[in-house]
Amino acid sequence: MILLAPLPALLFFMDLRERKRLHFYYYFGGISLVLVFLYLGYYQWQFGDWLFRFKTIENGDYISAYSYYDKDLPTLYKRLTYEPILDLIRRTYWLWLTLSIPRIYFGVKNKDEVGLAFGLCLTCLLVGFWWMTTPFQFYSPLPMNPRHLIILIPPLSVCIALGFRHWHNAIEWKMALALLLAFASGYCLLSGDWKVGLFYLLFSGLLFLKQERILFAAMAAGLLFPVLFSVKYQHQLKNYPHFLEVLRKETSEASNTSPLLTHEFIYFSSEVLLEEPEFQSPIISMAELDRLAQNPPDSLTLFIYGYYRHAYPAEQVYIDKVEQWLEKNYDLIYSEQGPWLSIRKYRRAMKAN
Repeated sequence: MILLAPLPALLFFMDLRERKRLHFYYYFGGISLVLVFLYLGYYQWQFGDWLFRFKTIENGDYISAYSYYDKDLPTLYKRLTYEPILDLIRRTYWLWLTLSIPRIYFGVKNKDEVGLAFGLCLTCLLVGFWWMTTPFQFYSPLPMNPRHLIILIPPLSVCIALGFRHWHNAIEWKMALALLLAFASGYCLLSGDWKVGLFYLLFSGLLFLKQERILFAAMAAGLLFPVLFSVKYQHQLKNYPHFLEVLRKETSEASNTSPLLTHEFIYFSSEVLLEEPEFQSPIISMAELDRLAQNPPDSLTLFIYGYYRHAYPAEQVYIDKVEQWLEKNYDLIYSEQGPWLSIRKYRRAMKAN
C-alpha cells in the first residue's frame, strides 16, 4: 500500500491533463480519508497515540547485515545504483522485467490506459524498492529480498500477457529482448551461477520460436522445471524439519547460565520457531558478542546453521569473531558436524577466569 501510494496521484494528474471526468477521484479521496481516520483512530483509542503503529515499526528496526543506515557510503551507493539490478538478475526477476518492456513502451507511445496504468504501477513499486526508506529517523532502503520483490509479479504478469503481440512477430523486439536476457545470462555465468545463467540463455532462445503453441508449451516447461527442481534443492539446502528438531532440543538443554549462541536471524525468529511467544529463550545472537564478552558464561553451545551461507552470507563476519573469541577463552568439549548443522559445546577455560 505504501509503495503504491503515489499511483492514484499520478493517475489523477494524467486524467486532469487529458481533461477527463474526475468524479472517481472525489469518491476515492473521500473514502480514503475515512479509512485513514478509522485506522489511525483505532490506535488513538486503543493505545492513546495516533502514530502508535508507525512508532512500533520504527522501534523494531535494528542493526543487521541488511540494514543500511549503519553502513558506509560506498555500501549505500551500491544499493542505490547497480546492486538492485544485480539482485533482480540473481533472483530471476530480470526475465519478467524484460518481457514486460514492450507493453509498457507501447502503452506510453499509444497512450493506452491499461498499459499506462500498469506501467505506472510497476514504476511506483520499483522506485519505492530502489530509493524509499523504511524508517523515518534515518535513511535506510529496503533489502531487495525475494519475499519483498514478489509483489512485482502481478503487474509484470499483466504487462507480459498484454505485450506478447507486440514482440512475437517483430524480429527487432525479439533481438532486443534476447540481448537483455543474454546480458543477464552472461553476468550469472561469469559470477559462477550457471543454473540461473542457463535459465536466461534458454529463454533468450525460446523467443525465436514462431509457433505460438510450441512457444507457450516451451515457456511453461521452462518455468515449471525449475520450480520442481527447486523443491528437492531447497530440501537439500535447508532440511528445515531437521534444523527445527535439533534447535528445539538444544534450546531445551540450554539455560541463562549456559546459553545457545547462534545466528541473528534465528535469534529474532526464536519465538516463532519455538512456538512459545512468552518464553524467554536462552538464545543469544552472535552479533551481540561484545555484550556477551562483558559477562561470559561458564559454558555455552555454538549452533551454526549451514543455510546462512546461502541466505545470509554476511553473517560469516560474526562467526569468525565468535570463533576467535571462543578459541581464546573456552575449551571445546563436544563437537558435531553435519551437512546442515554444526554444534559445538564449550566450557570456559581456567586461564580465562
